[in-house]
Amino acid sequence: MSTSYIQKMERTYSSDFVGLWPLEEESGTVAYDISPNGYNATSSGLLRSNIQRSFLAPDGGKCAQFDGSASYINIYAAVAKEPTTIGSISLWAAVPQANLKGTTKMQIITLKYDSQNYIDITFDTTAYRFNGAYEAGNTLKSVNSSLVYNVDGGPQSPEWHHFGLSWTSAGDALKFYVDGLQQGSTQTSLGTWTGAMASTTMVLGSSSTSAADVLTGYIARVGIWSVVLPAATMQDLAVIGL
Repeated sequence: MSTSYIQKMERTYSSDFVGLWPLEEESGTVAYDISPNGYNATSSGLLRSNIQRSFLAPDGGKCAQFDGSASYINIYAAVAKEPTTIGSISLWAAVPQANLKGTTKMQIITLKYDSQNYIDITFDTTAYRFNGAYEAGNTLKSVNSSLVYNVDGGPQSPEWHHFGLSWTSAGDALKFYVDGLQQGSTQTSLGTWTGAMASTTMVLGSSSTSAADVLTGYIARVGIWSVVLPAATMQDLAVIGL
């Protein structure tokens, strides 16, 4: 069942991939990049004991589970195509609501040179919502999601949501999508990126390979491109199936 969605991702701007990591591995420390680039990532501390659990990726396949303390996936192998000035991200993430209250910030994806030059999608544990950000040359642009978790009630099981982020310095625009819908307004007046992404801060589920701000939850079907994906494409990627 998972194949059809992954195939759709493979067909999406296939000549412009930075990497495509489905995150279906059941063992080992390799997270395979199935894009033409083959930038396989390295995982550490993922929860493997529940790999046969009934909770699966939104397309019915396997996914990566992060433990909130030591898990991360290092995608630095893709640095040769680092999308510092133009790019897009598409991924699915699920966070158990029972794990939200009282936690620290949780990172979904981090692409970073330093504190003044980075791209990320995070869960803000103060406002209980997701955030997409692009900071370049110490100029921060960010967008909060309209999706807000009720940490005192509601379903406690994880719920999958699709997240998309696109940025272009030449086109002067940052856009953040949740479940195919653009969140807030398009951010403009982007700064100028300085530096190359660091080997310790191109990661999934954490802010670095030191396992900081680790996600308690799940990530699946991660794609990064070196172009801006149109809104219609982000909407399509938020739908399971062909």
